[in-house]
Amino acid sequence: MQFCMQTVPMRNRLLVPALFLIVSRGVAGQVPDTNAISRTTGTLGGIVRDTLGTVLRDAEVGVPDVGRWTRTDSEGRFVLGDVPPGNREVWVRKVGYIVVQFQWPAAANTRLNVAVTMRPLPHTLDPVVVWASEEKTMKSRSIVRGFVVDSAGDPVEGAEVSLLGSGRATTTLANGSFTFRHVSDGPRTLQARLMGYSPSIARFDLLADDERVVYLKMNQLPHTLDEVRVTAESGYGPLSFVEKDFDARIRWRPQQGSTVFMGPVQMQNLRGIPLDMAMRGVFKGFTRDAPGQRSTAIPGECILEDGLRRSNRNGLRSYSAEEVEMLEYYPPNTEWTGTIALRFSGTACDGAPGHHPAYYVLWLKGKK
Repeated sequence: MQFCMQTVPMRNRLLVPALFLIVSRGVAGQVPDTNAISRTTGTLGGIVRDTLGTVLRDAEVGVPDVGRWTRTDSEGRFVLGDVPPGNREVWVRKVGYIVVQFQWPAAANTRLNVAVTMRPLPHTLDPVVVWASEEKTMKSRSIVRGFVVDSAGDPVEGAEVSLLGSGRATTTLANGSFTFRHVSDGPRTLQARLMGYSPSIARFDLLADDERVVYLKMNQLPHTLDEVRVTAESGYGPLSFVEKDFDARIRWRPQQGSTVFMGPVQMQNLRGIPLDMAMRGVFKGFTRDAPGQRSTAIPGECILEDGLRRSNRNGLRSYSAEEVEMLEYYPPNTEWTGTIALRFSGTACDGAPGHHPAYYVLWLKGKK
């Protein structure tokens, strides 16, 4: 997804990465006068297209936290007016397409024009399941807000902050602040990146109806580094696929079934016992490839460390729960993205998306 922003009269443009999947439901709203700008509220206008450039009619455009919605007309255009000033989260939804979410600093007597490109929903996903998942996200009242600072404690403006596993990203304001609204509860990972700074990651467990404040510290890289190293060490180099793969897996993880995603609090509660034994308290039943069963068909080979490295240790028993900060578990035929199988290419753990042995991804403490 890409969208371009244009503020009247300043005419700024901005590109932001693609975001969540959703399937829409009927929402009331009419496209108002395209020239209307309120003196006391903000106005959002623009056009919605697909990746082929075809305009999309009846796409929903709204700001959930203030209950303002409208739809695109037959030419893909929309205008959403009477939105109170403030930093607002905009959702663009249409059945069969990936939802677009972005931050809009709504201001009185100002109109922002955007051009939104929506990507089709992958055919491997069940639209009903995706719709249910995204409706749950929209109804969530939890908020994640925070600040990005440098090593001196000064705010960092313009840093890209990603809520991994949700496909959502925003940039910090002049005071280093950022906000994500409508965040589902469970294990969450934030990543902050900015060229010239080392990236920062925070992992935590979000409760229902929570309001979490997170501080991310970024260290400035030495000026003596060449451009290639600065790019890589800022988190934009070849290894950036690790975060992208993680984001995709968590987004497309089946919402029901035997897949497991455990965060720092759950791992801490396992009290540092061997991981295979710890899993016995998490899983009620075991199959041939289930965790905790020491006679697995492929001992240790289907464990991925930090989303990147194949484990060379002797299965789950060789890990202590105390050294693991976050854990993903995918029983056979439940990991649809193929991001884990790619790391096991040419081994017995290789498999097409949805056709694989049991996979474990262990995110170790102190490894970013």
